[in-house]
Amino acid sequence: PGRQSVSFETSKAYLQLSRTTPLTERGPVGPCNFLVCGAFWMTREIEISLALAKNVSIEYGTKTASWSLPATKTDPKGLGKTRAWQCVCDDDRHKPCPFHAMLAQLELLRSKFAVDGELPAETPLFPTEGGAVMDKRGAVLTIEAMAARAGEALVDDFGNRRFGGHSLRVLGA
Repeated sequence: PGRQSVSFETSKAYLQLSRTTPLTERGPVGPCNFLVCGAFWMTREIEISLALAKNVSIEYGTKTASWSLPATKTDPKGLGKTRAWQCVCDDDRHKPCPFHAMLAQLELLRSKFAVDGELPAETPLFPTEGGAVMDKRGAVLTIEAMAARAGEALVDDFGNRRFGGHSLRVLGA
């Protein structure tokens, strides 16, 4: 049978996560933003690892971040779907906020990877430290590192891994 990914208490991990440094060798820069954006936009590991920065737009006036997800399981034609989130924190940085997390991730990418003030067109939204596309395993290892920081056991009583590629989606739900 298929394995079910489980959730963990996001707030426990959120306050302990680095805003810039990857948690694992194969993980993304901006792991805190990875957690918040992945949970709010309910992404699978493959969607978040293949996302590009150019697929995000920010509306400062309404404090809205829109993310066009071009690759999903339920979109066989690859037409994509744009989902938007407004600020939910009222500038209380102790609460996860999709708008501020996405804004912070884009600023982090610009500080690390911009060329002449602009991000290259194919810049991953959640790249590795070297700017490469994060693979599925890197996403799952990052999720497991977050769960461990939240005090969760990584395996169940039968030795099965509890967290996987759908854990961010479960967190969002």
